[in-house]
Amino acid sequence: MLEEFLTFERECEAEYVDRKSRFISCGRAVYNEEDTKTFLESRRNFYKDARHHVYAYCLTDESGKKTERFNDDREPSGTAGMPVLNLIRRQGLQNAMIVVTRYFGGVLLGSGGLTHAYGHSAQLLFKADPASRENSLNPLGNVVKKVRSVKISLTTDYVFLGKLQYLIGQSDVILSETNYTDTVRMDLILRESYAQSFKKSVMELTAAKCEIITVGAMYHSYPFN
Repeated sequence: MLEEFLTFERECEAEYVDRKSRFISCGRAVYNEEDTKTFLESRRNFYKDARHHVYAYCLTDESGKKTERFNDDREPSGTAGMPVLNLIRRQGLQNAMIVVTRYFGGVLLGSGGLTHAYGHSAQLLFKADPASRENSLNPLGNVVKKVRSVKISLTTDYVFLGKLQYLIGQSDVILSETNYTDTVRMDLILRESYAQSFKKSVMELTAAKCEIITVGAMYHSYPFN
């Protein structure tokens, strides 16, 4: 099972001009073939008058099976999509896609020039982002680590509230919501691999007087904050 991977934190865009040709790169996280088709179509629709929409992506499913594809979109074979795919590989990304749109500027760049232009345009998506976390696990902008996580719900009596708040504060979890009624309910997100250990601590702390429900599983950005 895929426990963690690096991908784009959000959809991001960069632009590069080489001898009057305009290259617009865009990257985002994708999780299946349908996502890749939707993303590519959105770029084609946004830049309808562009000559080329080159793309590459890498998908990895929960079993670890990897699918890689690229397309030169009528550029000379191997000069456009492959440089973009090689960049995704070098950056160690999974479940990520890059589309590079080209507006032809009237000057032929040649095979070497195209390879450089498409690769460089995609590379610009990874420039350091001042808004990204200071202690990011990956120093490149726009990249985040996703970890396999679960959402759990704790329901207990108010007498245990302080102790649970302390435990949560000392643990690698996200407190996403708290509801106060005749009992207190806390919704948490934590690593799936840590869930059993955390549940055991909760039951010991509350003398087993806590209802714990696993709501669902997902991949969540890490570090948790």
